[in-house]
Amino acid sequence: MLQASEYKQKVLTVRQRQKLHKYVSICVGLLLLMLATFPIAYLRVSGSGKYNGGAFNSLTLEENERPELKGDR
Repeated sequence: MLQASEYKQKVLTVRQRQKLHKYVSICVGLLLLMLATFPIAYLRVSGSGKYNGGAFNSLTLEENERPELKGDR
């Protein structure tokens, strides 16, 4: 039979594992939520007339050279 100290140690190990599983499942759930919402946001933005059918507007080289974008260098 298990001694009292060995039993306590096994119970603590199980509780620690349960806490770890809880935190891991929360993190995985948040990651899946972000991955699920990204395509929806991508489609909504690309369907908007503001962005000319693209999901985002990138800066051209000429726009990047404007003084207000360069900052104080």
